[in-house]
Amino acid sequence: MHAKPTTKAEGLNDAIFVDKRYRRRGLAETALLGAVDLISRAGGGVVEGYPHVPGEKKMSSSFLYNGTRAMYERCGFDFVRPKGMKNTVMRRTVAPAGCLRDLPTEGLAGGISPPW
Repeated sequence: MHAKPTTKAEGLNDAIFVDKRYRRRGLAETALLGAVDLISRAGGGVVEGYPHVPGEKKMSSSFLYNGTRAMYERCGFDFVRPKGMKNTVMRRTVAPAGCLRDLPTEGLAGGISPPW
């Protein structure tokens, strides 16, 4: 994961590795969200990740060290473009910590919509 150098926060996470004994428990997603939280606390910024897109053939989980596109989408990242044969560029703008835009919009009391 990379934060663009022109933003307030810079971050680099080339891989998210989970030991095979602990995979399929959501740990990679938790790590990605933790990194996003740290970037938010550091002032926010535009963050990129380069996850894999598993094809029709089963892919060894050892090749999924960047996570999957679906995982990045669940974490609020948007698809930007393909990158090579099996990867994508995903991007998310992370607001600084404390910004109302970081709060979930679902389940607000009385069905009130956020101002954005």
